[in-house]
Amino acid sequence: MSKNKILVFIATYNEKQNISDLFYNIIKISPEYDVLIIDDNSTDGTKETLEKLTATHSCLTVIHRPRKMGVGSAHRAAMVYALKNEYEELVTMDADFSHSPSTIPQMLEKLKTSDFVIGSRYMKGG
Repeated sequence: MSKNKILVFIATYNEKQNISDLFYNIIKISPEYDVLIIDDNSTDGTKETLEKLTATHSCLTVIHRPRKMGVGSAHRAAMVYALKNEYEELVTMDADFSHSPSTIPQMLEKLKTSDFVIGSRYMKGG
């Protein structure tokens, strides 16, 4: 059973330059969020960066995959993980900051009266 009911999921492949900042932006918004990162065997040092983060942040879970398996299968794996660990909400984000963590609270608020919420950087208000 999860200790928090909200899981933020990020798929990574060679995101060393972004992943620490993104993670810290997410937990700054709410320390109540758990974060799941599924890494597709990055070769740029992402794995080592994630290992350092997991050593000091119990809210972070990282799954290292043996090869590049694709973002679609990473999303499926995240959904399975969320269900198995009894999360109530799952937020998915890109690792390159194309989705702003600052929108998470707004999206979760909308989720209270909806079955799902989709944000878009191409629309006013997301």
